[in-house]
Amino acid sequence: MKAVLVWATLLFLLFVVVMAVVFRSEAARDILRFARRMLWAYVALVVVLAAIHLWREGF
Repeated sequence: MKAVLVWATLLFLLFVVVMAVVFRSEAARDILRFARRMLWAYVALVVVLAAIHLWREGF
């Protein structure tokens, strides 16, 4: 089930990239900007959780 969700997400992002690059869709560009912001938020969350874990458990 997890593999199906990963493949669906990858295909969606590929479709959006094609729409943004080939057809110059502004809506597709907005979706890509939003996805980029969400990826940075995910990275920041992982770093914060790692810092909390290190603080609680020690080095």
